Amino acid sequence: MDLTPSIISFDFQPDRLVKTPRGVVFFDSESRQLGLWASDSVEIKTSFGSHGSDLFDPVDITGSQLDIFVLDQSAHKIIQFDAALNFIQDISLDDETIYPSQIAMDTRRNFYLYSTETNEIRHSGGLSGRLNLFLDLSSNMDGGTCVSDMAINKRDELALLMSCKAQVHIHARSGRLTRRYSVAVNEPIRILPINQSWIVVGEKGMIQVLGSNPIQLPLEDQIVKDAVVVNNMVWVLSDKGITIYDLVTSL
Repeated sequence: MDLTPSIISFDFQPDRLVKTPRGVVFFDSESRQLGLWASDSVEIKTSFGSHGSDLFDPVDITGSQLDIFVLDQSAHKIIQFDAALNFIQDISLDDETIYPSQIAMDTRRNFYLYSTETNEIRHSGGLSGRLNLFLDLSSNMDGGTCVSDMAINKRDELALLMSCKAQVHIHARSGRLTRRYSVAVNEPIRILPINQSWIVVGEKGMIQVLGSNPIQLPLEDQIVKDAVVVNNMVWVLSDKGITIYDLVTSL
């Protein structure tokens, strides 16, 4: 899918995407905008600001069921939208001393927030901003603030992509570390659950099912921005467009 004429423009250059029943939601962290793509065009739904659906300092995005959640770092809140990007509510975080940079959500709709400054992951009880400590990574994993991505599968296992160690750490629902995988992908940026396994995607288009050898996707020098799994297919967002790969035939 070539996004150049319909999505990527001077004013809107998405670096994240979330698939919803209403279409694809694109997130441009630089311009602080969300756009809903449908019928080969994008409708910008948000703008810079500090009230309601405005985004002040958005740093990450995740989706759950029919909702989209944006982590607004400096505003210490999570903004909830529906699948059409209509504003639902602000969820204020109860600790304004932390500045989380990543967000994930489990099947029970609990938030997991990673903070580079404290090297901790905190989680909520449902759709609330009340946070409790889930993992102290500095004590549990011998230091290093190098969590470049995190994801949760349908079994509520938490995967942490440790880019500086070329590893993925898998944690059970209780927080217990259950497994470490080596990563053979150059410049890994995303960890994604798929079926009973995980895949790692690199910035230059290298992809690896953990426990298997990596392959190079034919992206012709494109820079990968993000990737999601939809019906066992990997949607890769690059600086040129979206490419969809069927893992059954590609790997």
